[in-house]
Amino acid sequence: MPDERRATAPEADALLLRPWLPDDMPDVIKAFRDPSMRAMLRTWVTDEAEAERWLRRLREGRESGTR
Repeated sequence: MPDERRATAPEADALLLRPWLPDDMPDVIKAFRDPSMRAMLRTWVTDEAEAERWLRRLREGRESGTR
């Protein structure tokens, strides 16, 4: 898998913004369980299959320039 973090990862002293990666799937599921997140989102991720689809849509959107 190519290192997606190199492409466009803005950095600050204590902060690194990067695209979600497949290894982040447990953190994606955990983030979507947060009530504050759920209140702001139209899509909910509740399991690994949904997280995988969500991550794939984000990756495809970055590659196509639509996200």
